[in-house]
Formats: sequence, structure tokens, C-alpha cells
Amino acid sequence: MAWTTWTAEDWATLCPDVRLLPVVDEPPSVTADQRLVRHAEEAWTLGADAVTVRYDVVDLTPAELAAQLAADRAAKIQQVNAERDRRYDAGFAFEGNIYQIDVESRTDMLAIEAKLNRGEASPHGGYWRSKSNVMVPMDDVKVAAFIGLVEDHVGAIKAQSWVLKDAAAVSPDPASIDHTAGWPDNGWRRDNTPALTDPAPARRLFHDRRIR
Repeated sequence: MAWTTWTAEDWATLCPDVRLLPVVDEPPSVTADQRLVRHAEEAWTLGADAVTVRYDVVDLTPAELAAQLAADRAAKIQQVNAERDRRYDAGFAFEGNIYQIDVESRTDMLAIEAKLNRGEASPHGGYWRSKSNVMVPMDDVKVAAFIGLVEDHVGAIKAQSWVLKDAAAVSPDPASIDHTAGWPDNGWRRDNTPALTDPAPARRLFHDRRIR
């Protein structure tokens, strides 16, 4: 219908006896266990100065509550995964430099660690490339220590992600879980001491649950 595209000026010119009323659409607030039902236009309230949209507030059914809780838990788990990945992307600090700890980098580290454990020389050539593409001198002894700290750090990240996701999976209020809390520092403190005070439990958990 052409009149649906008319402007206020069109109405004033073509239908001067028709008065346009503004539509007031102010949905009422609802709680977490409620939802709104918007009435059809013919059920809206016609007043002297405005047309008001009508809503009903209804309680969620048990099935709707269960579906909403499942969606909230899944959303929180996704937030945890995103925070975990962000911390991987941030890299690992070691003796004043930041190094990549993505999956490809960690795979390379494990291969080099295996060579060192067999008594072979590592193929890194006495240097390790930092996240900012700086070739940092690093002998085999230091490489072994560095890789061990990275494993501990990655294990601690994984362990905290499991703690948070396990909590989210059973929480009646997953939105209340702080998905940014409890994660390890990314390496070494400013005083050049390890930030991980006891990485061994995290490393054990990493090896036990690495498939997750």
C-alpha cells in the first residue's frame, strides 16, 4: 500500500483530516526467568495523544529455563576459551624478551626438547627468535630451561581454563564467573624471578589432560 511510505507532509497534504499519533514502545523490564510477549498492533492501546505498544510479562517454562541456562553456560565457556587463546597469543616472557607459544611454536619446542634429551645438539643455532623477530642468543642449557618454563606456563593456562570451564558447566549462574581471574603471569616478574611458584602440578595436569 502506497500510504505506508507516506511522510508526515504527505499525510498533511493528501489527508488533512487524519491526525498521526506517535507510537510509544517502552517494553517493561523483566527478570532472568521471564520474557516479554509483544501484542499484535490491533491490541495496542489507542490514546488521545499516542498509541502505546502492549506487552505481557510471562514466566519462562522449565524447558525455556533449561535452554537458557545451557546457552549461558556455553557462552561462558566460549569466553574462557577466548581468554585462554588471548594468553597464548600474548606469548611468554623470558629474560626480557617475549616469545611465541602458539601450537606450531610449542610443537617445535617439543621436538627440540626431545633432541636435547637424547644428547643431540638443538637445531636452533645458538639463537631463538623472539615474538618481535629479534634473534636472541640462547645456548642449549638455556634453551632447555626456557622450554621447560614454557611447558609449565602452558600447562598452567590449560589447568586454569579447565577449572573455569568445569565451573561454568555446572554453575546455576555462569555469568557470575570471572573468566579473567586466576590465570598465570606470562613468564617472569620484573625482578627476573619465575612467576610460577610451583609449576609441577600444572605440568602434571597438562600431560594428563592435554587432549582436552
